[in-house]
Amino acid sequence: MLKVNTDKLNDIFAESLCDWATNTLAEAEADTVESIAYIIFIFSNRISDFPLGSKASNMEIAIASGVFTTHIDKINLPLIQKYPHYALLTLSIIAILIFIALGWLITKRK
Repeated sequence: MLKVNTDKLNDIFAESLCDWATNTLAEAEADTVESIAYIIFIFSNRISDFPLGSKASNMEIAIASGVFTTHIDKINLPLIQKYPHYALLTLSIIAILIFIALGWLITKRK
């Protein structure tokens, strides 16, 4: 199904997605706004690596979607507040990677 419709992933799609989201979010409740915006945010990250269709069009869609979601105030804040363990897990992983890098640097010096 995706292979047949890759021609529809173009600049017009990017503009249509932003127009649809703007109109839909203007009438939606706060929880719905957060959910839709988050889905568009994830979509913008995924489409940039999508192997089918035009790479330039996929990047244009990703940029337009990403720009759209950054204009919604504090899009990620409510999700972090709802799921603080994800934030802590991410910080823990970063700390582990830093310690691994430091250990590697220390052992390479000797």
